[in-house]
Amino acid sequence: MLFLELSKSRAELAFRLDVHRERSDAEGMKGCESRLAAVQGQLSELSERISRAGVTVAVPCEREIARLNESLAGHSAGGIAEAMKKRDGELYRILAQRGELLKRNFESREDIAKLSILLSRLQKDVRDAVAEAVRSGRLGQPIPIVKGEEALGRKVALILGRLGMPAQVEGGSLVPAEGYGEVAVQVHHRRVWVTPEVHEKLSLNLSKLRDIAPRIQLSNAVRQIKKFDEKEEKEFAAVQNEYLRLLKEQDDLLREFRDEENLSTG
Repeated sequence: MLFLELSKSRAELAFRLDVHRERSDAEGMKGCESRLAAVQGQLSELSERISRAGVTVAVPCEREIARLNESLAGHSAGGIAEAMKKRDGELYRILAQRGELLKRNFESREDIAKLSILLSRLQKDVRDAVAEAVRSGRLGQPIPIVKGEEALGRKVALILGRLGMPAQVEGGSLVPAEGYGEVAVQVHHRRVWVTPEVHEKLSLNLSKLRDIAPRIQLSNAVRQIKKFDEKEEKEFAAVQNEYLRLLKEQDDLLREFRDEENLSTG
Protein backbone atom coordinates (compact mmCIF):
# COMPACT_ATOMS: atom_id res chain seq x y z
CA MET A 1 0.00 0.00 0.00
CA LEU A 2 1.57 3.22 -1.22
CA PHE A 3 0.27 5.27 1.72
CA LEU A 4 2.18 3.12 4.24
CA GLU A 5 5.30 2.97 2.07
CA LEU A 6 5.39 6.76 1.83
CA SER A 7 4.73 7.13 5.57
CA LYS A 8 7.64 4.78 6.29
CA SER A 9 9.92 6.78 3.98
CA ARG A 10 8.84 10.04 5.64
CA ALA A 11 9.70 8.73 9.12
CA GLU A 12 13.11 7.47 7.98
CA LEU A 13 13.97 10.74 6.20
CA ALA A 14 12.84 12.83 9.17
CA PHE A 15 15.18 10.87 11.44
CA ARG A 16 18.09 11.21 9.01
CA LEU A 17 17.44 14.94 8.74
CA ASP A 18 17.64 15.30 12.53
CA VAL A 19 20.94 13.42 12.56
CA HIS A 20 22.41 15.64 9.83
CA ARG A 21 21.13 18.75 11.60
CA GLU A 22 22.72 17.70 14.89
CA ARG A 23 26.02 17.08 13.10
CA SER A 24 25.77 20.43 11.26
CA ASP A 25 26.02 18.51 8.00
CA ALA A 26 24.65 21.13 5.57
CA GLU A 27 24.98 18.94 2.49
CA GLY A 28 23.27 15.98 4.17
CA MET A 29 20.51 18.25 5.45
CA LYS A 30 19.90 19.66 1.98
CA GLY A 31 19.57 16.21 0.42
CA CYS A 32 17.23 14.94 3.14
CA GLU A 33 15.09 18.08 3.07
CA SER A 34 14.66 17.73 -0.69
CA ARG A 35 13.65 14.06 -0.52
CA LEU A 36 11.46 14.67 2.53
CA ALA A 37 9.60 17.49 0.76
CA ALA A 38 9.01 15.23 -2.25
CA VAL A 39 7.67 12.40 -0.09
CA GLN A 40 5.49 14.79 1.91
CA GLY A 41 4.08 16.20 -1.32
CA GLN A 42 3.21 12.71 -2.53
CA LEU A 43 1.61 11.88 0.82
CA SER A 44 -0.48 15.06 0.81
CA GLU A 45 -1.69 14.42 -2.72
CA LEU A 46 -2.48 10.78 -1.95
CA SER A 47 -4.29 11.71 1.28
CA GLU A 48 -6.43 14.20 -0.63
CA ARG A 49 -7.30 11.62 -3.27
CA ILE A 50 -8.19 9.07 -0.58
CA SER A 51 -10.38 11.62 1.17
CA ARG A 52 -12.19 12.60 -2.05
CA ALA A 53 -12.84 8.93 -2.80
CA GLY A 54 -14.44 8.49 0.62
CA VAL A 55 -11.98 5.76 1.55
CA THR A 56 -11.09 5.25 5.22
CA VAL A 57 -7.51 4.18 5.89
CA ALA A 58 -7.28 2.56 9.32
CA VAL A 59 -3.71 1.81 10.40
CA PRO A 60 -3.41 -0.82 13.15
CA CYS A 61 -2.26 0.51 16.55
CA GLU A 62 -2.12 4.05 15.15
CA ARG A 63 -2.95 5.48 18.59
CA GLU A 64 -0.09 3.58 20.25
CA ILE A 65 2.35 4.58 17.51
CA ALA A 66 1.37 8.24 18.03
CA ARG A 67 1.94 7.86 21.78
CA LEU A 68 5.38 6.35 21.21
CA ASN A 69 6.23 9.15 18.77
CA GLU A 70 5.35 11.68 21.46
CA SER A 71 7.63 9.86 23.91
CA LEU A 72 10.47 10.09 21.40
CA ALA A 73 9.88 13.76 20.58
CA GLY A 74 11.73 14.93 23.67
CA HIS A 75 14.91 13.07 22.74
CA SER A 76 17.63 14.33 20.42
CA ALA A 77 18.64 12.47 17.26
CA GLY A 78 22.02 11.84 18.90
CA GLY A 79 20.37 10.31 21.96
CA ILE A 80 18.24 8.07 19.76
CA ALA A 81 21.28 7.03 17.71
CA GLU A 82 23.16 6.21 20.92
CA ALA A 83 20.25 4.13 22.23
CA MET A 84 20.18 2.21 18.95
CA LYS A 85 23.90 1.60 19.25
CA LYS A 86 23.72 0.33 22.86
CA ARG A 87 20.46 -1.58 22.24
CA ASP A 88 19.53 -1.11 25.88
CA GLY A 89 17.55 1.19 28.17
CA GLU A 90 14.06 2.71 28.22
CA LEU A 91 14.61 4.79 25.08
CA TYR A 92 15.67 1.72 23.13
CA ARG A 93 12.61 -0.15 24.42
CA ILE A 94 10.36 2.59 23.04
CA LEU A 95 12.21 2.56 19.72
CA ALA A 96 12.00 -1.23 19.48
CA GLN A 97 8.29 -1.24 20.29
CA ARG A 98 7.54 1.42 17.70
CA GLY A 99 9.76 -0.29 15.16
CA GLU A 100 7.94 -3.58 15.62
CA LEU A 101 4.54 -1.95 15.10
CA LEU A 102 5.72 -0.08 11.99
CA LYS A 103 7.33 -3.22 10.57
CA ARG A 104 4.20 -5.28 11.17
CA ASN A 105 2.03 -2.66 9.48
CA PHE A 106 4.39 -2.42 6.53
CA GLU A 107 4.32 -6.19 6.07
CA SER A 108 0.51 -6.10 6.34
CA ARG A 109 0.05 -3.24 3.85
CA GLU A 110 -1.89 -5.38 1.37
CA ASP A 111 -4.39 -6.43 4.04
CA ILE A 112 -4.66 -2.84 5.30
CA ALA A 113 -5.50 -1.77 1.75
CA LYS A 114 -8.11 -4.54 1.44
CA LEU A 115 -9.65 -3.47 4.74
CA SER A 116 -9.89 0.13 3.48
CA ILE A 117 -11.90 -1.06 0.48
CA LEU A 118 -14.16 -3.21 2.66
CA LEU A 119 -14.77 -0.35 5.10
CA SER A 120 -15.95 1.88 2.26
CA ARG A 121 -18.84 -0.55 1.72
CA LEU A 122 -20.03 -0.48 5.33
CA GLN A 123 -22.58 1.90 6.82
CA LYS A 124 -20.79 5.00 8.18
CA ASP A 125 -21.31 4.35 11.89
CA VAL A 126 -20.12 0.76 11.48
CA ARG A 127 -17.18 1.88 9.34
CA ASP A 128 -16.13 4.48 11.92
CA ALA A 129 -16.41 1.98 14.79
CA VAL A 130 -14.29 -0.64 13.00
CA ALA A 131 -11.71 1.96 11.97
CA GLU A 132 -11.41 3.19 15.56
CA ALA A 133 -10.98 -0.38 16.82
CA VAL A 134 -8.18 -0.94 14.31
CA ARG A 135 -6.45 2.31 15.25
CA SER A 136 -6.61 1.43 18.93
CA GLY A 137 -5.29 -2.09 18.22
CA ARG A 138 -8.16 -3.96 19.82
CA LEU A 139 -11.76 -4.88 19.19
CA GLY A 140 -13.47 -3.97 22.45
CA GLN A 141 -17.24 -3.62 22.41
CA PRO A 142 -19.32 -5.60 19.88
CA ILE A 143 -19.96 -3.66 16.67
CA PRO A 144 -23.47 -4.27 15.26
CA ILE A 145 -23.49 -5.27 11.59
CA VAL A 146 -26.32 -3.97 9.44
CA LYS A 147 -28.75 -6.74 8.53
CA GLY A 148 -27.94 -8.07 5.10
CA GLU A 149 -24.24 -7.19 5.41
CA GLU A 150 -23.21 -10.25 7.43
CA ALA A 151 -21.11 -11.64 4.54
CA LEU A 152 -19.27 -8.33 4.32
CA GLY A 153 -18.82 -8.39 8.08
CA ARG A 154 -17.23 -11.84 7.89
CA LYS A 155 -14.74 -10.56 5.31
CA VAL A 156 -13.88 -7.68 7.63
CA ALA A 157 -13.46 -10.15 10.52
CA LEU A 158 -11.07 -12.23 8.40
CA ILE A 159 -8.88 -9.21 7.66
CA LEU A 160 -8.96 -8.11 11.30
CA GLY A 161 -7.58 -11.52 12.26
CA ARG A 162 -4.72 -11.07 9.81
CA LEU A 163 -3.98 -7.71 11.43
CA GLY A 164 -3.69 -9.27 14.88
CA MET A 165 -7.26 -8.76 16.08
CA PRO A 166 -9.13 -12.11 15.95
CA ALA A 167 -12.80 -11.42 15.22
CA GLN A 168 -16.00 -13.11 14.12
CA VAL A 169 -19.59 -12.20 13.31
CA GLU A 170 -21.84 -13.56 16.03
CA GLY A 171 -25.38 -12.58 16.97
CA GLY A 172 -25.44 -9.89 14.28
CA SER A 173 -22.32 -8.15 15.61
CA LEU A 174 -18.60 -8.09 15.00
CA VAL A 175 -17.04 -9.46 18.20
CA PRO A 176 -13.60 -10.64 19.39
CA ALA A 177 -12.74 -14.27 18.67
CA GLU A 178 -10.68 -16.54 20.91
CA GLY A 179 -8.26 -17.74 18.23
CA TYR A 180 -7.01 -17.25 14.72
CA GLY A 181 -8.65 -19.11 11.86
CA GLU A 182 -5.70 -18.59 9.48
CA VAL A 183 -1.93 -18.93 9.48
CA ALA A 184 0.49 -16.97 7.28
CA VAL A 185 3.03 -18.82 5.15
CA GLN A 186 5.64 -17.55 2.67
CA VAL A 187 5.20 -18.97 -0.83
CA HIS A 188 7.45 -17.66 -3.61
CA HIS A 189 8.47 -14.61 -1.53
CA ARG A 190 4.83 -13.77 -0.89
CA ARG A 191 2.71 -14.14 2.24
CA VAL A 192 -0.36 -16.34 1.82
CA TRP A 193 -3.04 -16.97 4.46
CA VAL A 194 -4.32 -20.54 4.87
CA THR A 195 -6.05 -22.68 7.48
CA PRO A 196 -3.85 -24.40 10.12
CA GLU A 197 -4.52 -27.77 8.48
CA VAL A 198 -3.39 -26.57 5.05
CA HIS A 199 -0.44 -24.78 6.63
CA GLU A 200 0.86 -28.08 8.02
CA LYS A 201 0.59 -29.80 4.64
CA LEU A 202 1.98 -26.81 2.77
CA SER A 203 4.99 -26.54 5.08
CA LEU A 204 5.86 -30.19 4.39
CA ASN A 205 5.39 -29.60 0.65
CA LEU A 206 7.68 -26.56 0.67
CA SER A 207 10.31 -28.45 2.66
CA LYS A 208 10.34 -31.27 0.08
CA LEU A 209 10.60 -28.74 -2.76
CA ARG A 210 13.58 -27.06 -1.09
CA ASP A 211 15.28 -30.46 -0.79
CA ILE A 212 14.65 -31.56 -4.36
CA ALA A 213 15.43 -28.28 -6.18
CA PRO A 214 19.25 -28.50 -5.74
CA ARG A 215 19.21 -32.09 -7.03
CA ILE A 216 17.46 -30.99 -10.21
CA GLN A 217 19.84 -28.06 -10.67
CA LEU A 218 22.85 -30.33 -10.23
CA SER A 219 21.47 -32.95 -12.62
CA ASN A 220 20.76 -30.27 -15.23
CA ALA A 221 24.30 -28.94 -14.90
CA VAL A 222 25.84 -32.40 -15.27
CA ARG A 223 23.52 -33.19 -18.17
CA GLN A 224 24.96 -30.20 -20.05
CA ILE A 225 28.45 -31.67 -20.11
CA LYS A 226 27.81 -35.41 -20.39
CA LYS A 227 25.30 -37.77 -21.96
CA PHE A 228 23.27 -39.69 -19.40
CA ASP A 229 23.00 -43.44 -19.77
CA GLU A 230 19.62 -45.15 -19.55
CA LYS A 231 19.77 -45.54 -15.75
CA GLU A 232 20.75 -41.91 -15.23
CA GLU A 233 17.99 -40.72 -17.55
CA LYS A 234 15.42 -42.70 -15.59
CA GLU A 235 16.68 -41.28 -12.30
CA PHE A 236 16.60 -37.76 -13.76
CA ALA A 237 13.06 -38.25 -15.06
CA ALA A 238 11.95 -39.60 -11.68
CA VAL A 239 13.30 -36.54 -9.87
CA GLN A 240 11.65 -34.22 -12.38
CA ASN A 241 8.33 -36.03 -12.06
CA GLU A 242 8.49 -35.79 -8.28
CA TYR A 243 9.23 -32.07 -8.54
CA LEU A 244 6.24 -31.54 -10.85
CA ARG A 245 4.06 -33.61 -8.54
CA LEU A 246 5.01 -31.43 -5.59
CA LEU A 247 4.26 -28.27 -7.57
CA LYS A 248 0.82 -29.63 -8.49
CA GLU A 249 0.22 -30.58 -4.86
CA GLN A 250 1.11 -27.04 -3.80
CA ASP A 251 -1.23 -25.59 -6.41
CA ASP A 252 -4.04 -27.86 -5.22
CA LEU A 253 -3.46 -26.85 -1.59
CA LEU A 254 -3.60 -23.15 -2.46
CA ARG A 255 -6.44 -23.29 -5.00
CA GLU A 256 -9.24 -22.63 -2.52
CA PHE A 257 -7.36 -19.62 -1.16
CA ARG A 258 -6.62 -17.96 -4.48
CA ASP A 259 -9.97 -16.17 -4.43
CA GLU A 260 -8.73 -14.26 -1.37
CA GLU A 261 -7.07 -11.96 -3.90
CA ASN A 262 -10.60 -10.75 -4.65
CA LEU A 263 -11.57 -10.67 -0.98
CA SER A 264 -12.32 -6.97 -1.00
CA THR A 265 -14.38 -6.99 -4.17
CA GLY A 266 -16.20 -10.29 -4.14
